[in-house]
Amino acid sequence: MNLLILDPAGLALDLAVHAQHQGHEVIHFIQDDPKLVRIGENVVTRVRGNLDQHVKKADIIFVADTAKYMPTFEKLREYTSKETVWVGPTQKQSKWELDRKLGQDILARYDIPVAPYVIFSDYDAAIAYVKKRDTRLVSKPFGNDQDDKSLSYVAEGPEDLIYMLNRWKKQGKLKNQFMIQDFVGGVEFGAEGWFDGEGWSGPWHEAFEHKKLMAGEIGPTTGEMGTVNQAVKNSVLADKVLKPLTSFLKAAHYVGFFNINCIVDSKGKVWPLEITSRPGWPCFQLQLSISKGDFVESLYNDRAPRFTTGRVTTGIVLAIPDFPFSHITRKEVVGIPVFGFDDSNLHCHPAEMMKSREGQWQTAGDYVCVITGHGSTVTKSREEAYANLKSLILPNSPMYRTDIGQKLEKQIPLLKKVGLGDNWQY
Repeated sequence: MNLLILDPAGLALDLAVHAQHQGHEVIHFIQDDPKLVRIGENVVTRVRGNLDQHVKKADIIFVADTAKYMPTFEKLREYTSKETVWVGPTQKQSKWELDRKLGQDILARYDIPVAPYVIFSDYDAAIAYVKKRDTRLVSKPFGNDQDDKSLSYVAEGPEDLIYMLNRWKKQGKLKNQFMIQDFVGGVEFGAEGWFDGEGWSGPWHEAFEHKKLMAGEIGPTTGEMGTVNQAVKNSVLADKVLKPLTSFLKAAHYVGFFNINCIVDSKGKVWPLEITSRPGWPCFQLQLSISKGDFVESLYNDRAPRFTTGRVTTGIVLAIPDFPFSHITRKEVVGIPVFGFDDSNLHCHPAEMMKSREGQWQTAGDYVCVITGHGSTVTKSREEAYANLKSLILPNSPMYRTDIGQKLEKQIPLLKKVGLGDNWQY
């Protein structure tokens, strides 16, 4: 089959490689950006533009991100036949994530509780609000500002949030509206599923994200430095935050991956953080490692992949300096060999990578790859993942967290105490 991956940020190389191994023809669109230009070189057929001809030939079109190209992708839908399967959000559906107020309003409409929040477009008004509340709050950006992870800030108190708002004001960082939301303490726990346009297909996925750069949740926010995921037949969390949206997603004809990350407080109340109407990274790589059968054929025939249930998957992000800031020139982060990396191994998931003409896997940026491991428990899964990671040699100050999954030793019992997380064993 012909698979076209619309991937402006260059996130989905793993899917391209996986599909090629299963015998499919792959065209990979990545935006024309100097930081992304080498991703997939000598690995997959890459295109930077002129998508009309590729869209017409594609059996499946996979939208990998809700980035600035969504208006372009929306127009491309006009060129496809009824037989072409689109997987991923439309331009309207991408706003469920990018417009945080819209996302929160959708959740509230379907009786899913959300933490109180206020929307601001003015720094001084936000600072006055924080001073008046005099409590712990969280700031979250809107739209394309979300790409800058430094603009999401969980304050320890009013003083540090006021400082950050003043800092962003001076730097002129926030271009759009932003949200100040009440802080909710507890265990961060996510529910995910695949929606086939009519209903939920296959197992649920439950996940624990590790967002900070360094062990112990210290340092800058990176998106994720690692994730622990499990596909399960039944999920109380999904019952609370995904199932209530079934009629909404069906009316919207949504097809693809759908995630809601949550905070579970000490009383067991679930507080959704945001909607993600696209593949999660690196969660999607973890799911690929437990997919069953032909991934692309399943997307085409069933509008959703199939997965092995009951296997815990730990995924670890391997990066090089100066991730997550990515200020170093391409000359310094491109072309470094990653010895031992094997694309035929389902535990090796390329991200910003390329191959030399001789076939050696190399870096194509500072977010290098994701390495996974499986097991019946979190401990067995993370042990295998770290063993797989340590089999690689990357001669340029490799960076990764050494504690992915460890926090679950305390968090799983807390979830079970309030009726969640029954599928998990540490």
